[in-house]
Amino acid sequence: MEDGEPQKYKIGVAEKVTGIPAMTIRMWERRYNAVEPERTPGNGRLYSRAQLSRLSMLRQLVESGHAISTIAGLSDAELGERVSGLEGFRPQRSGPVALGVVGASLALQAREDVASAKGDDAAQKVVLAGAYDDDEAALAGEVGVVDALVVERAIVNPETVRELQALTAHFSATVTVVVYQFAPSAQLAVLHRAGFHTVSAPVRVDSLARMLPALVGVSPDVDSEDDDEAPDVWMRQPPPARRYSQWELHRWAKRSSSVQCECPEHLVALISRLVAFEDYSRDCESRNPADASIHLMLHHTSANARRALEDALAHLIAHEFPDESA
Repeated sequence: MEDGEPQKYKIGVAEKVTGIPAMTIRMWERRYNAVEPERTPGNGRLYSRAQLSRLSMLRQLVESGHAISTIAGLSDAELGERVSGLEGFRPQRSGPVALGVVGASLALQAREDVASAKGDDAAQKVVLAGAYDDDEAALAGEVGVVDALVVERAIVNPETVRELQALTAHFSATVTVVVYQFAPSAQLAVLHRAGFHTVSAPVRVDSLARMLPALVGVSPDVDSEDDDEAPDVWMRQPPPARRYSQWELHRWAKRSSSVQCECPEHLVALISRLVAFEDYSRDCESRNPADASIHLMLHHTSANARRALEDALAHLIAHEFPDESA
């Protein structure tokens, strides 16, 4: 980088800073032109600080319920105006994140990993403000303000929201993350509506610590050389087109072979199921960037699996019906 030239950041750094999976960033670029990064000679993406800030604002709005398709075309000023109006909006700041941990196993990890860490991700440093084995010890301890509170729960039940609200208020936590073992989807939805973040166990505290600065709103000073762009080459290509129409699949499913083989019918059933799931995963409304990333991955995976079975069906048709296959 020449002196005076604005620093640029690779997609791995953008993922860390914004909290948006790289797969989702690529999807937002391709489908919605959310940002237009520069390219390296090797075609890798390079983002400016302004673009990282824009992606962070898009993430906050998507997580608050806005569809990415409705906000991707807004200017930075318009995004900033909408974000500033969000309930619980936190402007970006700098400095270490004060972490509080409640739960026996995570508290032990925090004491060993976070408290003893020396310079790991120095620009996104997390400082352990307190680690407690259970709620009682946490609420009985000396009141201290924390930026992020991580709470361990074996199960999530109707009482969990009230318990988390008490802990959050006690520590004046900016964000609260629940690490759970078992949880009904309905109860997780209740937690999300109440403003809590959830992570399925097992997860290490030091791994959580790397994502906390983005949740809290820290603007880190990052190194543009940290992470190379992940290959994911097949994810950058459009999914394969369908080889057979629904009518053609129905035709081959009902066709009898010379040896009464039922494989065509079974293959058609599998392909039809994959086609349905492929459409579902493509059109599924994503509630947050992580969901969007997962659905994009599922869509591409099911499309490639469907094409592999279509190719198998073509070979089977050529074997069983040599005079009729194309």
